[in-house]
Amino acid sequence: MKDLPERTYQDMMQWNSGLIGKVFYEKNPQDDKQFRTIRVGWNGIANKMVLQYSNAGAYITGTPPDGMQPMNPRLRSSIVTMQNNGNNSFY
Repeated sequence: MKDLPERTYQDMMQWNSGLIGKVFYEKNPQDDKQFRTIRVGWNGIANKMVLQYSNAGAYITGTPPDGMQPMNPRLRSSIVTMQNNGNNSFY
């Protein structure tokens, strides 16, 4: 048994600066008039953040809602490559 202090989902939310649950948009590289939304979610089973794409990743024609930020490619890369180290207590 681990002798580490138990952590809560609230702890995780504070550590990632509110990134979990935040929605971003991404423009279609082939058509600038299309976009899709990407939500940063938490997968408790895998114990890591995951990206959740709208409509199975399909782009829609239109403009992103006011106030929605574009997805930074470096943020996407860091979330996708972030792996669980297996040595923490978020289970």
